[in-house]
Amino acid sequence: ESFDITVTDADGSTPGGGDTDNDVGPVTDSNAAENTLSENAEVGSVVNITGLAIDPDGDEVSYKLSDADIAKGLFAIDATTGVVTLIGNLDHEVADSHSITIIATSTDGST
Repeated sequence: ESFDITVTDADGSTPGGGDTDNDVGPVTDSNAAENTLSENAEVGSVVNITGLAIDPDGDEVSYKLSDADIAKGLFAIDATTGVVTLIGNLDHEVADSHSITIIATSTDGST
């Protein structure tokens, strides 16, 4: 069994969409690989999702998952690189797909 994983940004937009009125552009998935994992994927496996957002002001951007995603205990994101990894065990009988929300924040505090 494998799982599909969908990325949204803090505005609820999927990659490539979203509101660009805020300082940090919408989060996109810069990793072109398919966002799937095997049910028996090992903890620490890379999920083939790399969050990417650009701040037009040139400020550095950091990444985090939504509080709801953190509470589920399945995925983590590297705050600097945006790379998402598996931190829990997947169970196809519980859910056959997962969505995560990546929040990008620039050093000036804008999202």
